[in-house]
Amino acid sequence: MRCPRSLFLSAVPVLLPGLLLLFGLTPPGIHRLSAQESAEAIPSPTPKSRPYPFKSVVFSVDAEMRYFRMGKHRVRQVYVVETSKLRHDDGRPAVLEDLIEGIEIRGSIRKRPDGNLEAVTVIIGTPARLPPGE
Repeated sequence: MRCPRSLFLSAVPVLLPGLLLLFGLTPPGIHRLSAQESAEAIPSPTPKSRPYPFKSVVFSVDAEMRYFRMGKHRVRQVYVVETSKLRHDDGRPAVLEDLIEGIEIRGSIRKRPDGNLEAVTVIIGTPARLPPGE
């Protein structure tokens, strides 16, 4: 069994900081920041969603506003930014003007903090094949 003195000495490092904080004192070696300093020291997190894949058909394109709409039943608007990578199926680089209505596309998109969708990569395929009778 441990002697009472060793129990007391082992409890001091655990209890001392709590007691100092209880009385409003700062434990040695800890610098207390003001509210302004702590706000500057800790940057606010910028949520960046991860990209997720898509495969769809181009519904419409607005080259002036730099977005395209994709889908047949549920049309979604996707913005193309400077960091977006556009390319053809065979690997050639592409531009937004290469997107035309009815062409198959695939790639990845991510949701921006404002809720809009942003293209990460877009691979332009062949014109969509319509089922017989349409």
